[in-house]
Amino acid sequence: MNSPFDPGKAYALSIGIGNREVDSPAMATSANDARRIGKELVGRAKFMPEKVQTLINADASVSNVLKELDKIADITESAPADMVIIYFSGHGCVKNDIYYIVCRDTVNSDVEHTAIKGSVFVEKLKAIRTDKMLIFLDCCHSGGMYDPIDIPFDEADVLKMKNRVIISASKPDKVSYLSKPLSIFTYALVEGLAGKFFSGNDTDVTLFDLAMYLRERVVPLSENKQQPQLNILRDSFTSDFVIARYPNGQPRPAAFDEDFSLLTNEGKDINTNIETVKDEEFRKEFSWMVNVSGNNNTVVGVNNGTITTENTVQNAEKIVNMGDVSGSTFNF
Repeated sequence: MNSPFDPGKAYALSIGIGNREVDSPAMATSANDARRIGKELVGRAKFMPEKVQTLINADASVSNVLKELDKIADITESAPADMVIIYFSGHGCVKNDIYYIVCRDTVNSDVEHTAIKGSVFVEKLKAIRTDKMLIFLDCCHSGGMYDPIDIPFDEADVLKMKNRVIISASKPDKVSYLSKPLSIFTYALVEGLAGKFFSGNDTDVTLFDLAMYLRERVVPLSENKQQPQLNILRDSFTSDFVIARYPNGQPRPAAFDEDFSLLTNEGKDINTNIETVKDEEFRKEFSWMVNVSGNNNTVVGVNNGTITTENTVQNAEKIVNMGDVSGSTFNF
């Protein structure tokens, strides 16, 4: 089978809130992002079209987002999925020390009742039965209102489950770099899903390679303003699973043709030919992923160049680089 997972048991939800009336027009990019990711998961990762739901602009409401998450949970209750991918492009906010996900119909003056509480979102994710879950959070900063927090949601319990990973667009104390017609993070994600980083006889887009490419591609594209984060529990049995497979190597056509232009929010060209540079420190921090053994409760890791074996049950609470989604976190 060419696909690394069963397409009949793979589900995806791609969300882009667009620009609400109170948002900068630049937030329209978030809808473009979600639309493009939905198409890439079908065209590149070979998800079945009917199993990929895209919610953009007015459709990206609180009720619709929760309904789609519940739908995936209901389907997988009796028949667990092989792969679930959740993509979100929009805002997050903090009020009274509680994290909320802002949807298209969220009202700033009544966020408690018109946004999705972080803990509710986490519970929805935990209810989904799947072998692998990958969450992309491309959160863009809005209007200069920015207040970083320590973790993406009120709790990180979802990451304690095997093969649960969150890749966020930027560090806790940084904003996401606004660009168009796609965000820089999503641009790099599209390239990564299309195997842009392949060399030699590579055929698989793995979790590790994709995360490393996002980091090493976005940093120079954003002129060092943005550093994507890989959020993962070291001892959760999470392995370097495959997201897309190309038996014949890097697919054609390429993700973007020569006529495609990535622009800053001010309309200036972004140099997409800029060279990527390996982030050796970042790679070393997560190199343990490619050596996970889920059959004997051990994780083989690398610490200061020394191979170590650890009991994953005893170390279940150790969090590696729990980055923040809040390239767009702001207070109301």
